[in-house]
Amino acid sequence: MGPDPPATRRRAASRWQLDDFEAWIVLAFASAFAALLILVETRSNTFFNDEVAIFQRLGEGIDARSILEPHNGHLIAPAHLVYAAVFDWTGPSYTALRVIGVLVLVACAALLFVLAKRRAGPTIALAPAVVLLVLGSAWEALLWPLTMLTFGLAVAFGLAALVALDRNDLRGDIAGCGLASLSVVSHSTGIAFLVGVAVAVLIRGGALRRAWVFAVPLAIYAAWWIWALQFHEGLAHVGNLLIVPQFMADSLAAVSAAVTGLGLDLGSGAVSLTVSPSWGYVIAPIAIVAFAVRLSRGRIPPFVWVALAVLLAYWLELALGFAPEGRTPTESRYLFAGAVLVLLVAAAALAGVRFSRTAMIAIFAVGIVGVLTNVKQLDNAEQYFRDYAPRARTALGAIEVARGVVSPDYRPAAQPKLAGSVPAHFPVQAGPYLEAVDRFGSYAFSVSDLLQQEPALREDADRVLASAEGLSLRPAAAAGHGGACEEVSAAAARELPPGDYGLEAGEAVEVRLGRFALDYPVRLGELSPQRPVTLAIPRDADARPWRIAVEGSGSARICVAPT
Repeated sequence: MGPDPPATRRRAASRWQLDDFEAWIVLAFASAFAALLILVETRSNTFFNDEVAIFQRLGEGIDARSILEPHNGHLIAPAHLVYAAVFDWTGPSYTALRVIGVLVLVACAALLFVLAKRRAGPTIALAPAVVLLVLGSAWEALLWPLTMLTFGLAVAFGLAALVALDRNDLRGDIAGCGLASLSVVSHSTGIAFLVGVAVAVLIRGGALRRAWVFAVPLAIYAAWWIWALQFHEGLAHVGNLLIVPQFMADSLAAVSAAVTGLGLDLGSGAVSLTVSPSWGYVIAPIAIVAFAVRLSRGRIPPFVWVALAVLLAYWLELALGFAPEGRTPTESRYLFAGAVLVLLVAAAALAGVRFSRTAMIAIFAVGIVGVLTNVKQLDNAEQYFRDYAPRARTALGAIEVARGVVSPDYRPAAQPKLAGSVPAHFPVQAGPYLEAVDRFGSYAFSVSDLLQQEPALREDADRVLASAEGLSLRPAAAAGHGGACEEVSAAAARELPPGDYGLEAGEAVEVRLGRFALDYPVRLGELSPQRPVTLAIPRDADARPWRIAVEGSGSARICVAPT
């Protein structure tokens, strides 16, 4: 039996092709699944890292300066506006922000699908769009609303600008100009898309007459950049030009490993939050060779140069901002935009290519593997946030109890004794935080919430509260004689209402306090024989008293200092 005739092969391949309507239906179901997955995964999350800083800054007042002020060197005006609106209308509702973040993700996937569909057809375009929806390798983007409202919005508006320019008419130019402007004010990633917009305009007719399409967004960003020089925030390092080739190679390897689902680091026996680019260094050269072969055969689609310009500009931006701590090619927040652009270049290069049934199966097999492993990576990353949220809300609850006592400059993360009791990435400062709470409301655990937490969190609350209130043993000339005195031991604790106390011991014992915890987690230090000390207990926002006990074979004598 000879090979199938060409007509038969074309009919067989066509059975694997979806029309536009069918592809949109599949994408809608995939979007609903991804949205539900992310919203369920993040149901217990709360404000994280930079979001806390935004909460505190907006608590000082919402005006043009607070919206336009650089955030880590970036203009993120839409994100500031969204957070300000949510805080003003609903209070610090993380649910609202999570929903908005998911909507931006779905928009990015839909716009990527539109651009890819116009080049490679609806069936092939589904694969990158669906993988993007559950790209767990880029977990910071999918699980953290702030990343989606900065990187994600810049990507969404940038892709929308390219979609508009596909019209190749005045309406498309006006829309493209406006959307590119929104992209550049959303995050510096928008600059890369502006480069693509410029290329899209310049490779078509009437380039000089249409230069305003990219000149207006550029002028907007330049005006902001000049104004923002007063903040002295810069991300670019000219010396990094020397590492651009290596950075681009590492970025392509990381993205290749991420989208194919081969970026999991299993070397330690557990899934890591960091993408391992090892397989990417195998996949990337193959992709580059295939891309080169495609370009060498026949007419090169113009959109290839547009997509490639955006990708290279994006990597150049990242390389110029490279720093060993937190700005490396494998950072998850960078992989989201990188994946979008690499997939967009691939789709552009596939314009006019006809796929056999075997090729279609191979593409979707890779897509399925990418989806499954990225869902696993997403769940693993969410565990980090699940651990962060209750610890952050516990520490904030303790600070709110200390209201009126705690110093406005107090930062729990800066206290060495609280290492392990407050989460990492916790930029809380008591004064600005409490001011924001007064303006917008609280998202901390209340006292009743604290009492329902697991023992470890209640102990952390006591440690933070004691630190915030500055509880310590201070040397005294004599114990507080003249007031009521009693013995305190490991077996006999005593409640301490607000007031001043004197303590002394006949032999060395350690003084410990507890309040919300069942035990006595706050270690105030050792009470030495014949060395009296004083302890001041301030009045704070909760009537529940501290409890004091000593650890050791002896006991201590505690006296209420005379008033």
